[in-house]
Amino acid sequence: MARGKGEGGLSRVPKEGPLKYWEASIELPPRDGKRRRKRIRAKDKQKLIKLMRAAQKDLEHAGDLETKVLTVEAWLDTWFRGIAAKKLRPRTARNYRYLIDTKILPVIGARKLDKLTTQDVRDVHDAMLNAGLSSTTALQAHRILAVALKYAVREGRVTRNVATLVDAPQKAAKRLRALTLDEGLKLLDFALRTDDDEQQIEPYASLWAAFILTGAREGELLGLQPDRILELVQGDRRVRALNFSWQLQRFTWEHGCVGSPTVDEEGKTVGACGRKRGTDCPRRHINIPANHEAENLVGGLWLARPKTRSGWRVIPLVEPLQSQILNHIERTRADENPHNLVWHTDKGAPIDPRECNRMWHDLLERAGVPQVRLHDARHTTVDLLLLAGVPVELIKDIVGHSSWLMTEDYKTKAITARHTAAVTSLPEMFAARRIEIQNRDGGIREVS
Repeated sequence: MARGKGEGGLSRVPKEGPLKYWEASIELPPRDGKRRRKRIRAKDKQKLIKLMRAAQKDLEHAGDLETKVLTVEAWLDTWFRGIAAKKLRPRTARNYRYLIDTKILPVIGARKLDKLTTQDVRDVHDAMLNAGLSSTTALQAHRILAVALKYAVREGRVTRNVATLVDAPQKAAKRLRALTLDEGLKLLDFALRTDDDEQQIEPYASLWAAFILTGAREGELLGLQPDRILELVQGDRRVRALNFSWQLQRFTWEHGCVGSPTVDEEGKTVGACGRKRGTDCPRRHINIPANHEAENLVGGLWLARPKTRSGWRVIPLVEPLQSQILNHIERTRADENPHNLVWHTDKGAPIDPRECNRMWHDLLERAGVPQVRLHDARHTTVDLLLLAGVPVELIKDIVGHSSWLMTEDYKTKAITARHTAAVTSLPEMFAARRIEIQNRDGGIREVS
């Protein structure tokens, strides 16, 4: 009589002579009409019985057991390619792949997936922290491993998620350096200065002003198009607004060639096509989830929807920024601009985020103000709005930190008179501080 599912038998190997090990055979559900069994081995008979009973319990709970020896490396590759890459945004997927390949696999990649322990997870943490990486990076790697193991449990590859049994690293506290009101004023005055013919010296002066006065993200401004500068009715007047429903992002091309990577004469890994970079692969591709809207402009630069609904927002465009942007559009109307962007290079190409960062730091140096990240200009905007007494819920709405005020019809309902008054307070504060500084210096020193 054939054994039923979960029924196991013990046998001595070899049957005669010196003992090598004991073996248990557990009957599993057939697959494709073929009989399947899982074999468990141990030199100690009592230990084997415990392992067999544990496996039978797992079989009863999961309904099936994995028969192949699966390493952590093999599973993470299967999970990333078959599951994660199809759901994640390209930039997030690239970060996942980097942490998997450089931080997780070197430590536990060779471990058998079903033998993974809590100490193995701690070893990943310790290796990263001992290498001088921040606890925030270690936390990211921990979360990736935890998600991958969650799917392994779901598919019956393992019976428990050991990453959830380990305390995750604490997120490191950040010390942000944002420009003060005086520093922001000095930077704006420097960027907006004009020559004898009243022509602005800085070609992207309106862009730098927009960073300070709107709190917008880099990609939101670099991807702004004139048709998303709206004119809305607000009570008995018409106001202009910026619609941040798209942003410019750089995505990394991946190899699409068929075959395993190889190593060239210099010891560098190259794709099956013989090229190192994915962008040079004849069959290059970018994994973009089906629910994610994106449009390729040129090379690796794309227009993409914001990551969260909080980014789908509209903020008032007030003076003097309104005139700065509209004048810039008018001055560059005859320029080559195939992608219809408000700010672009002199050849009509999108401004690469890396080049934008370089120009930002160059501007800070020439203006004589402290070096801060371009992204931290958002923090300057938040600080200024708080200083102006703007309620927190409006600040969240303006800079896109929360989506609880948003509606499906965000294009018009996000703008209220309170939002306009809040944003208007920023240029008013700058104007007031300019007068204050001039009066303090007897009106002699030019603010620059």
